[in-house]
Amino acid sequence: MKKNTLLLILIFSLQIFAISCKNKDNFNNAINAKPSKTELGKVYFNNKEAHIDNLNNIIIANNDLKNEKELKIKFSEKDENNSFTIDNQSIHNNQDILSLVKKKKVILKKINSSGSVDEYNLYFSQLPVLSISADKIDNFPNINRAKINLDNLDTEIYINTRGKASLNFLKKSFAIYTNNDFTNYLSKIYKIKSKENIYSLYASDPDPSLIRDQVSQEIFYEKLGHNLKTQKVDGKHIDLFINNKYWGVYYISTIINTSVLKDDKLSDLLEQTWQKKGFDNLLYTVANDQSKILKDPSNFKFSKDPTTESEKLSIDLSKCDNILEKTFEPNYANSFLTTILAIKGSDNIVNNSFVAFNKGNINDFVNSNYTNGNVLHYLLWDADQSFGTYQKKINYNRYNVVFDHIDYVKDRGSLITCYLQDVNGFKNKYIHKWLDENNILPGFIKSSLEKNFKYLEQNMAYDREFIRWKTNKSVSSSKPFDENDLNLMLNWVDNRFKYLEEDFLKIPSSAYNKYQIKKINGDPVVIHRTQFNFNHFKLVPIIAKNRMETHEEASKRTNAIAIATGGFFEYYYKNQFIHDRASSYIINGPEGCDATGKYPTIDYKANPIGVFKEKNKYHSTSDEFLPALGWNDQGEYVIGDLSIAVTVTFPIAGKTLNIKYLNIPLSDNSSYINLFNNSFGKNTNTPAGTFEVTINSVTNLIESISSTGNAIIPNNGYVISFGTNSNLAGLNLATLKVGDHININYNYTESILATNTTKSFQNMDYIRSKNQNLVINGKVVQDVEDAYKRTQLIPHQAINSKWMTKRDKLLWLDPNFFPGSHPRSALCIRNDTWNLYVVDGRQPGISEGMTIHELAHHLKDEGCDQVINFDGGSSATINFRGFKMNINSGGQGKCTNISRPVADFMIIQRK
Repeated sequence: MKKNTLLLILIFSLQIFAISCKNKDNFNNAINAKPSKTELGKVYFNNKEAHIDNLNNIIIANNDLKNEKELKIKFSEKDENNSFTIDNQSIHNNQDILSLVKKKKVILKKINSSGSVDEYNLYFSQLPVLSISADKIDNFPNINRAKINLDNLDTEIYINTRGKASLNFLKKSFAIYTNNDFTNYLSKIYKIKSKENIYSLYASDPDPSLIRDQVSQEIFYEKLGHNLKTQKVDGKHIDLFINNKYWGVYYISTIINTSVLKDDKLSDLLEQTWQKKGFDNLLYTVANDQSKILKDPSNFKFSKDPTTESEKLSIDLSKCDNILEKTFEPNYANSFLTTILAIKGSDNIVNNSFVAFNKGNINDFVNSNYTNGNVLHYLLWDADQSFGTYQKKINYNRYNVVFDHIDYVKDRGSLITCYLQDVNGFKNKYIHKWLDENNILPGFIKSSLEKNFKYLEQNMAYDREFIRWKTNKSVSSSKPFDENDLNLMLNWVDNRFKYLEEDFLKIPSSAYNKYQIKKINGDPVVIHRTQFNFNHFKLVPIIAKNRMETHEEASKRTNAIAIATGGFFEYYYKNQFIHDRASSYIINGPEGCDATGKYPTIDYKANPIGVFKEKNKYHSTSDEFLPALGWNDQGEYVIGDLSIAVTVTFPIAGKTLNIKYLNIPLSDNSSYINLFNNSFGKNTNTPAGTFEVTINSVTNLIESISSTGNAIIPNNGYVISFGTNSNLAGLNLATLKVGDHININYNYTESILATNTTKSFQNMDYIRSKNQNLVINGKVVQDVEDAYKRTQLIPHQAINSKWMTKRDKLLWLDPNFFPGSHPRSALCIRNDTWNLYVVDGRQPGISEGMTIHELAHHLKDEGCDQVINFDGGSSATINFRGFKMNINSGGQGKCTNISRPVADFMIIQRK
């Protein structure tokens, strides 16, 4: 019986060995496979040689079509007697074909003298092409000598297939070991540098998006890792040729090794793997320094045998020993756990990750019972099983589990174990970190996915990847990865974070909805709505940085849950009012968005109109009686009409002066008296010769007096600026001196239309006026109804003159502004729930926008008790969790979806 058993084991082992050798032979045979048809010789475009795969009928040319004035094609001598076509149009040698290749993919046909036709997919791509020549490529740790060519850089390398998992894939990953020439070239041209001269050629075989692992690394090393001292694992997408055969789109990246950390004292590096021993304990095994492989490749031995110390460390990590938990470097631990939670990186809980020490080695650390001052740094690696992918299958509905097999890993997964068992208060500390730092993480992830997808898609990478690997059964896809697939990934991210916060972390999460309606005339309208209440969130109005900032920039700066457009504003350029002709500057000017793809900001300011108060700071005021909204962090609000007149009293001079404007630029030859605080900027930017008095807001004493203009605005004070045409002698200010006392008063006049408190405007934390009240106490206001009726007869009388400012005289008299369908922004208060709305517009057939009258009635019908209209048009934008959700309209049919910098925002923040 024993002999039979031994014989069966021997036969089975031989079969496995034979299969392994067969796979290896098939792989190396594929590398050296020869085409069965006539080969196309070399092809040049503007004397730049293209890369040709005669087996898979693929040609890749690295010519930038946008910057080419001509594109001459040249064939080798062996093909000069053959005929060629591009998209069925005949071409000849040395012909300029630029007009024929407007697309980045065309079909090149070679008509042979025999009459046979060879058809090639010709791609024009900006992805670098890496070409490797090798007799064979063995499995790790065996290594083979090869030659590499990248953008005409020729050098020798060593190469092998990477990892056990790669051996099971048709499209394999590789490791390359090279020299300083190659590393210096990558560093200079592509900003990729490995200190060890080792790189991974990552295949992303189970990932048709080609970006899962890369984006996961960006989350860990860029978004969350701003406090990490680790060298970033970085890379670049490339097209890979091996022995002139196209192997698809790869990601060449640096690796994690013992020298990956910038601090040389960080020595031992432990790799977390699925290796098992005894009672399924997961082992941390000591990883060799792979950089030594180049010193003597033929004798390099790579060992993953666990030691007694690594086994003990593994067991204690698995149960999250409370002494060991204290050694976790918090930034690394938080970044690691957040990343694998966000991407659902089930494979990374107990695999494809590393832990590095800050000093000493594992033996000293373990034998001291983790008390020798060592600190453990968690590092992410190889996160292809993410964003809905698990065991080579993609399921975008599988976002609502913490991790796959959580019951198995919950007491073996170290960091997840620490969280679930709340070791040393780990859970509470982690949740507080999440609340403080991760509000815009979903937006970072979605933007990263979108950015990397667009780069590959624009370079036709998905198309040729599909052609090359459409028979690859490990990727079950019947078409190239496209925008619909990307949208599934983006939706997965939204669903994932909603699930994590509401079901796993048990923290409040605000809601965002996007929906489409049909207006009475059948026109479509896309509406964006985000909801919140004041139990866990607050609404804060903020001024734009430097008074000229996009929603995306403000979202990153404030870490806001959501951000939408604030009140109305006026554009100034070099202190001059230009809103009446802004399009000639910001759209059509030489630095305008139509020419540059972004709005100009240098020397521009967007200044709020009306009252803008944030806590105890006034960003702007108005002595005109304007519609206004006031509120506080508890959700109490006041809606009505408000004016604030600002006066300055100089007791010694016996003068009380009226301030014309707060934080509005003083133009040349002005007779106004304006007040500036640091909301305006660092300096007043007033003309030379402007008389200015600087006041300390704490002591109300004069700090300095000058007549040079452009005074410095103190952080804790004001500057009173007198226009160069002011009657300074008549004001009798010659007696003013440093140290004199000054009084600044804000005088409120108000009328309240709706409120849920007994407090007045003056008692509110925040005020924003110069909006339009559309719905009050559940009814559309009469002004809106009257204006609608008047616009049917006399459009220019639509708006009551009491609302007019300098900009109004141009804006409200536009007969299309009030009755026209435009993008809109609004605030809706429904019981205790507040809602920010953005309506997309000026997109024919997609979203036409709304009139003010339509907006008022639609939001009333949605149950809004109070509705306030904010700035719309090209300014109407909403960002949720760091991602722009809507499509901006441009102006004059230009600059669509380019973010327009504005003066202020409404942001939702956690309390």
